[in-house]
Amino acid sequence: MSGYYDDRLAAEHLRRVYEIASPRVRQYLEAELAYVLGRLGPGDVVLELGCGYGRAIGPLAEKARLVVGVDTSLASLALARDELKGRENVRLVNADAVHVAFRDGAFDVVACIQNGISAFHVDPRALMAESVRVAKAGASRSSRATPRRSGKSGWRGSRRRPRKAFWVKSTTNGPATA
Repeated sequence: MSGYYDDRLAAEHLRRVYEIASPRVRQYLEAELAYVLGRLGPGDVVLELGCGYGRAIGPLAEKARLVVGVDTSLASLALARDELKGRENVRLVNADAVHVAFRDGAFDVVACIQNGISAFHVDPRALMAESVRVAKAGASRSSRATPRRSGKSGWRGSRRRPRKAFWVKSTTNGPATA
């Protein structure tokens, strides 16, 4: 997708959004990332869709063997390259999340962290189908929103439905290459 995320909400603009986030939003973002991190293993090869300037890639790279970040914004990817310089287990790719150029079964985990599925402005079924295609055989699929609070779905006091992250994790432990 080009346009808004390439031009208006990319690179430094995107980083600034996270920097000025309220404590409640920060708590949500940290919980979402922690959810995925808690499900990674040291041998996992991870694909992160909509990686932006690499905010989640650093923590993912600390737990996984290899992390490949995909984004449509060249400006965001350039900032990510600067932010993640020296990380040997990180690759960044300019691509559309619905048409990634990886072989079938290339990844142990496919994650969409801190992006609503709707942020891609694509058919969510096509996005999930592509995610499952590049995940190893036997992958399971999960969709995760914020934890339940006060017995209600979503975030306490929120009038809006929270964004959802998803991850696709292989249930096999064979080697994978991206």
